[in-house]
Amino acid sequence: MQIREGLHLFQWNNPAENNCNTYFLSGKRKVLIDPGHFALFGHVAKGLELLRLEPKDVDLVLVTHFHPDHMEAIKRFKERTFFAIYREEYHFLKEVLEERDEAFETNFHILLKEGSLKVGGIQLEIIHTPGHSPGHMCIYWPRHKALFSGDLLFLNGIGRTDLIGGDPEALKESLGRLEDLEVEILLPGHGLPVIGKEECIRNLKWAKETLYMYL
Repeated sequence: MQIREGLHLFQWNNPAENNCNTYFLSGKRKVLIDPGHFALFGHVAKGLELLRLEPKDVDLVLVTHFHPDHMEAIKRFKERTFFAIYREEYHFLKEVLEERDEAFETNFHILLKEGSLKVGGIQLEIIHTPGHSPGHMCIYWPRHKALFSGDLLFLNGIGRTDLIGGDPEALKESLGRLEDLEVEILLPGHGLPVIGKEECIRNLKWAKETLYMYL
């Protein structure tokens, strides 16, 4: 599904299996956000095929956070593709795996921090939004006033905080940081997108009020 010029959604629609939405940004460089589970990569491969592309054509994969339903499929990509994650998330994942005596096999080429990220002609803003996980990040594309919210914020929903590294107070603060952004398209990690400035404002207001009731 094309949302705007150069912005495509590969939506996950099977409620029987946990996987995430994947987003494709096309410019001089090709960017994929959250490729999902390794075994459930079919809808992403099909989406790329419809654009006459293959995984090997992707230049950069951005991962909003470390949960397998968002990042496991990075193993589908070849050597020419770079992988990026927020630096706090990388260090948290590494620490968790070492504590479990598990091999840390995921080699991220780029550890991000807050600020601008330019990939070819695509200008993005990286925003640290912990709460669902310690190094969770949202990605803002000013060109389309689009916010890729990962598992921070959904249509009529917010991310869980009962998983490892979750923090409801941090999530509350992260939602507050979104108030200053001019968002006309909310693109969450799961579920339907939110289209329209007023709808995005309403959805954020609802999320904050709902969360505040439980804190």
